[in-house]
Amino acid sequence: MMIGICCVTIPIFISCQVDHYFLTKCVFKNDTDSEITLECFFGLDSNKAWETIVIQPNDENYISFESSGGFIDLPFGSYRKLVINNGTYLVIQIRDDTKCEGLYDINNYIHMESKYGYQKYLYTFTDDFFKDGEPLEK
Repeated sequence: MMIGICCVTIPIFISCQVDHYFLTKCVFKNDTDSEITLECFFGLDSNKAWETIVIQPNDENYISFESSGGFIDLPFGSYRKLVINNGTYLVIQIRDDTKCEGLYDINNYIHMESKYGYQKYLYTFTDDFFKDGEPLEK
């Protein structure tokens, strides 16, 4: 009898699937005259970016974040380090588990669109973003 119950119960748990995903699209607009590169790293010491986008001057590009548990409230939450450069200056942002700052803070984005299962945010890069960055060596 116990074997029959296990044979019925185990397939029920195995076949459970998430029937809906939530997508948050973060669009990055480049309001500068320089190409911007944004690299996302899982660890602080990793040398390989897991995701990279390039944003041409006066153009935009995006990164999407998918979740089965609801909309994200921490953009780039799975990435520990972000490296952003405009060819002249480099800005490094590290995820702080006690507070949200920079590109990790959803409050720095403009909420553009919302519908069931989908949200869209906009972040605009300006020259001011790079003013405290480290100069790149040429």
